[in-house]
Amino acid sequence: MRNFVEKHALLIICLLFVAGLILKSSNLRDNIIFGFDQGRDAQRIAGIISFKHFKLVGPETNISGVFNGPLFYYLLAPVYAASRFNPNFVALFMVFINAVSVFLLYYFSQVLFKDKTLGVIAGFLWTISYEQANYARLISNASLMEIFTLIFFLGLALYFLREKDIGLPLSIIGFSIAVQLNFYLIYLALFYLLCFILFKRKSIDIKNVLISTGLFILFFSYFIVGEFKWNFLTIRSLLGFINNQKDYLTVADSLSKFIQSFSGPVYNSFFSFNLFIGFLITVSLIIYSYFIIKDKKVLIFFYLCLFSTLPLFGFKTGVLNGEIVNGPILPFYTLIYALGIISFLNSEKHRLLGIVLLAAIFLSNAVLFTGNHFADSTMFNEQELILKDEKNAIDYTYLSSNGKPFSICAATGPLFVNTLWGYLYHWYGLSKYGYLPFWSGQKQIEPESLLPYDISHVQNRYFIIEQTGIVPRKSLMGMIYLEDNTSILDEIKYFGDITVEKRTLQPLPRVFMDTQKLTQSDISQLKTLFKQESRYTCYNNY
Repeated sequence: MRNFVEKHALLIICLLFVAGLILKSSNLRDNIIFGFDQGRDAQRIAGIISFKHFKLVGPETNISGVFNGPLFYYLLAPVYAASRFNPNFVALFMVFINAVSVFLLYYFSQVLFKDKTLGVIAGFLWTISYEQANYARLISNASLMEIFTLIFFLGLALYFLREKDIGLPLSIIGFSIAVQLNFYLIYLALFYLLCFILFKRKSIDIKNVLISTGLFILFFSYFIVGEFKWNFLTIRSLLGFINNQKDYLTVADSLSKFIQSFSGPVYNSFFSFNLFIGFLITVSLIIYSYFIIKDKKVLIFFYLCLFSTLPLFGFKTGVLNGEIVNGPILPFYTLIYALGIISFLNSEKHRLLGIVLLAAIFLSNAVLFTGNHFADSTMFNEQELILKDEKNAIDYTYLSSNGKPFSICAATGPLFVNTLWGYLYHWYGLSKYGYLPFWSGQKQIEPESLLPYDISHVQNRYFIIEQTGIVPRKSLMGMIYLEDNTSILDEIKYFGDITVEKRTLQPLPRVFMDTQKLTQSDISQLKTLFKQESRYTCYNNY
């Protein structure tokens, strides 16, 4: 069997690529997350395509004043344009990129371990990973970072371990694109210094270094221009962020967060039956790898890759909340399991253990896929805005209006921003029904509204509620209270995590029609809230 795999390894990887493409795109249509971030990015890309509003910066980060690079917008712009701004085609494009990464993982395993069978097993685990299927379907700059981080480490391995000059410019390309996609990956620059200290090269080609430096300047030219244009905003924001890290953060706290971060990849890729047992298996395989990787230079480099996100846990930042932070090290988790499995299979004494472990991983992922019907990407949040639910909600507003004009308002995350619904009505509603609703919420500033404002105050109104846990309860209560003072509730419909209230504007004089059964204490608190923030109303005079 090993001889067969060795002989046909590349063919098997090609088959795994096809299998991954099929698996990750199964039941894809409309079963994708499309929330505020996706709507915001799509609207900005539409601005680039339709109005030549070119961008020098990309999506926002968790640090105010710090932005990712604009490459993500320009990467997706041709796909949005060719598909007439249909998110399903963009998701399919993201799936394709993720499926291609199986070739990168296979080649990386060859550079490090020179074992084709190991690369095939790693490729198999990557292909069947439920976590990778979720990343693949997510239209986000974050879902691409693991691929370019892998290219970065591949370049380092070629340059420092295998003494191949091509590795340095390759690592620069991987590093530069990874940072454009997620600026926090700037910390990866530390690994150039670490590798230079730990892995001495016999010689350094100055011409190669100059070419690599030129590539670095080229890829970061957007950042240099932006800093001069906006008076070094990013540098000032980063210095402010570092200055705010003065709160005492113990080593135990940081390590606890780091260890906790293991749970997502273990559960969603390897062992969903019991998270604690899965964690013990993972730790055991990491320890076991110390004894089976004979080349200690390779071992040290591999551990650098595996624990490369550790420096991030010395800071207090929102990046550490959720699955995304571990994106750069997911390929190395996969290799840890592949190393253990290949070692067990190569041993007659432990062969059954290798088979059982491989079968358990396959079954674990099969349970997750089938339990989720190969559909919604719900790994990142228990409550997500799914495109099919959004389209159903939009269809309801049009059909129940019977062709008459209507307005919409929404309790959104973030509050008072109609970016998502403006994009969806403009892309889906306008093309299907031939007209747009009015927006009756707050006037939009950035990005500008794609919907006309409800200047004439039409009778038919719809209040859309995103039940994603983002909208504070008091805020939602306040918006409904003010709407109860303005309109009559006719009907409530539910579409996944979206609630739509159909309403009719009250004639003058308007009376309060309480739909929440509020107490006088509740109303008093809401009036205090309105004094602090006046934007809760969905009845505006523009």
